[in-house]
Amino acid sequence: IGLTLIAVLWFRNMLADPPRRLAWDKRVLGMRWVGDLVAKIETARLSRTLGTLLTNGVPLLSALSIARNVIGNTVMKQDVQDTAREVKTGGGLARNLDREGRFPRLALQMISVGEETGKLDEMLMKVSDTYDQEVRNTIDRLLSVFTPVVTLLLAVMIGTIVLSVLMAILSINELVA
Repeated sequence: IGLTLIAVLWFRNMLADPPRRLAWDKRVLGMRWVGDLVAKIETARLSRTLGTLLTNGVPLLSALSIARNVIGNTVMKQDVQDTAREVKTGGGLARNLDREGRFPRLALQMISVGEETGKLDEMLMKVSDTYDQEVRNTIDRLLSVFTPVVTLLLAVMIGTIVLSVLMAILSINELVA
């Protein structure tokens, strides 16, 4: 337990250093299933916040700088910051978010449609609803795979305990006889 606590504290301390945090977040996004899940979670957060701000009349540039703060992944946060700079000079939101390829394609296509139709706030809310549902489905799938693995591990642990108790009983019987 002590080693685990020390490892967790060391890891948290390591992530407090911005360059290490950036490298870690980049590595997480590159992971097979985890990276996809993190991208979906961050996209849902950004879309919901940005959509809510735009619906309530906040200008896009201000909304981007506010919504950037809800993103936990520093790499994606940096992408949104770069996008805000490009939007300030007249670039489109979806096209600039797509530059690094970290945001999901469907979300970018929906944002692009929202920009073209002039209903960006409504489309951002639809993006957030879509990705909230996808995150729920992905987590449910991961848990459905995780449950048998945990059951198997518990069976092995219980079997080991039962065997050790039986071995102790058998060794006592041999000493008595």
